Amino acid sequence: MRRVFSLDEADGLGDPFESRLDDLLLGENGACACCGPDGHVEYAAGDSASSGGVNSYGKPSYSWDEAARETSRHDRKWADGDSYSSGGIGVTFSPSGLGSGGTVTYGYLAETDVGADEGGRSFRAFDAQEMAMVERAIGIISDVADIEFVRVTGAGSAYLDDAQSADLDLQAVLNSNGGVATTWYSGDTILEAVVSIGEQGLEDFGSYAFRTALHEIGHALGLSHPGDYEGSGASDYASDAAYFEDSAQYTVMSYWDETNTGADFGYGTYSTSVMLHDIAALQRLYGANEATRADNTVYGFGSNTNDAGWSLEDAQDVFIGAIWDAGGHDTLDLSGYAMDQEIDLRQEAFSSTGGRVFNLSIARDVVIEDALGGAGNDIITGNDAANVLEGGDGDDVVEGGEGDDILFGDEGNDVLFGGDGDDILIGDGGDAGMG
Repeated sequence: MRRVFSLDEADGLGDPFESRLDDLLLGENGACACCGPDGHVEYAAGDSASSGGVNSYGKPSYSWDEAARETSRHDRKWADGDSYSSGGIGVTFSPSGLGSGGTVTYGYLAETDVGADEGGRSFRAFDAQEMAMVERAIGIISDVADIEFVRVTGAGSAYLDDAQSADLDLQAVLNSNGGVATTWYSGDTILEAVVSIGEQGLEDFGSYAFRTALHEIGHALGLSHPGDYEGSGASDYASDAAYFEDSAQYTVMSYWDETNTGADFGYGTYSTSVMLHDIAALQRLYGANEATRADNTVYGFGSNTNDAGWSLEDAQDVFIGAIWDAGGHDTLDLSGYAMDQEIDLRQEAFSSTGGRVFNLSIARDVVIEDALGGAGNDIITGNDAANVLEGGDGDDVVEGGEGDDILFGDEGNDVLFGGDGDDILIGDGGDAGMG
């Protein structure tokens, strides 16, 4: 079977996320098998992460697990390389095989081997700068899930780096910032894929085209759109989103703008990482990458991640994504911002940082122990760990939650709530503390 997913480019009119995607399920030899993907599965509504959004349409709210099932509802994935048969074709996975690792070999098609014009699109080979951005997108995805991406090398002429045959081929789409992904599969196992990503803006981290790269690679790994809307037949969030969390706030796989669920990334600003429910779906298929940032990690200002996506150099930089962290004693440092912020260290909760609204979240099973606020009037909420929370300048409200916490008010008229546990509250002039 072959499946084609397409992300059209933003047309520059209105909100870019109102551009449309095409989602076709094709039978063998390209014959139309049906009008779209499998029907929407109506899971019972569950408690969602705290987003601050208003559910004005009365849609059901999906939990981490429910959203993961919906976005990976076809249960298709790449097999682990160790389970390949002698013919080089992966064994078929049953749903009981979900959560185990996968291996993908990939390569960048050379100019002489890119696809022929199709569906009004023309293709070309990536240049070095564009390949660097695609490599970054691949790295972001492999950081959160147990997927081994192997870039093939060796003799042959089909690929830019003289690679041998790869299972996943990558190429650029001319005059576009959209894209298309085509996958071939047998049963529950993905065998091959071609991912085409628009060239316009792809050299810029955090551009619409970079979000397209995350989206289309997600399709190639087995992710679907959160709902059964597709292409020109889709209307809007109100009509077509089956559940509240189907927006760019929660997943790069959604059609719908983050403002539908209460977030605001700012016009022309897009995901710099995968989002909360992308992590949920990828880990449902492949399991978690337990090696990612397993040491003591600083996110934000003064970051030690060696990753520009999780490093802030000045107040114009911003995170738009979800943190996956495998261990260590970790810190979220937002001290370089002067605007008011809401910083929440609880799992599956959202923070509003750097002048954006609900742009940063923390994945399930991730513990960030410490946080530093900036010069604005911040609200900082700890988790169940022993937190060290520092308000910084401004009139801050700092709440420790459970655990034996240390709270610093610093400058300004601050309010410190210790919560449960044996807490230490350290104020400055004008601060009030409550154990």
